[in-house]
Amino acid sequence: MAAITYLQNLLQYCARNCLIVEGKACHAQIIRASLGVDTLTSNMLINLYCKCSLLHPARQLFDKMPKRSLVSWNTMIGAYTQNGRADYALSLFVGMQREESPLSEFTVSSVLCACAAKSAVFECRQLHAFAASWVFESLEEKSDVTWSSMVAGYVRNELYEEALRLYHRGLGALTEGNQVNATLFKSDFGASVFVASSLVDMYAKCGAIKEAFTVFSDQDSKNVVSWNAMISGFSSHGRCLEAMILFEKMQQTGLYPNEVTYLSVLSACGHMGLVKEGHKYFDLMMHMM
Repeated sequence: MAAITYLQNLLQYCARNCLIVEGKACHAQIIRASLGVDTLTSNMLINLYCKCSLLHPARQLFDKMPKRSLVSWNTMIGAYTQNGRADYALSLFVGMQREESPLSEFTVSSVLCACAAKSAVFECRQLHAFAASWVFESLEEKSDVTWSSMVAGYVRNELYEEALRLYHRGLGALTEGNQVNATLFKSDFGASVFVASSLVDMYAKCGAIKEAFTVFSDQDSKNVVSWNAMISGFSSHGRCLEAMILFEKMQQTGLYPNEVTYLSVLSACGHMGLVKEGHKYFDLMMHMM
């Protein structure tokens, strides 16, 4: 026990001073003495190699770890970012999320730097969503507004599965935790055209057309985006007749279709081989333009 503690202290000293020769000797001594490499010792060795810019042996140690801590992930991601290996940093961050490892401020900071270096706009938006989720989960009390804002944020960042999971979590939490009826939660969503339209889009893209139509039907107020989300959902899932019926109903409300609406119904006509109807919608679109 005393031997491994001594070697761990030595590893820390070597890492601080970038003494790679001495650090490697220490690593070799740990192997020779069969002292075993636990998570703490592995993290110290990874830190040593990363501080000396030897990322390959550091990654080899990281990959062999049976159990990785937050320190393990942060050390490797930080090292990749600092050494201009943004792709590796982002790839590791994806793996970190897959293993459902917790994030820290250092994780977010490192990955943001990697995104900036790579001009990775989409990844940056996703990370923003993760950061918002991190803050959200730390809240002891969550209101219906908080839940709806988070769901809308996930949808805006195209994280549809996360949005769907959070939406269903919110129904349970508000019903059981805050003694609020789930119907009220749904009506709060319906009160916001933007959020309700986002939910319709989310359900449709997740293949839950029945749920999408339920949310759409429950909306007190619908705009062009709402109709487009539902028409597009029907069209993309082969429910072409329903897409065209909804298009006609939209016009009856006095709303004017836009390019997105027409593309959806044209796609529906194409799926069903309705050439005559397709020409009609195409002519309407050209007349609108």
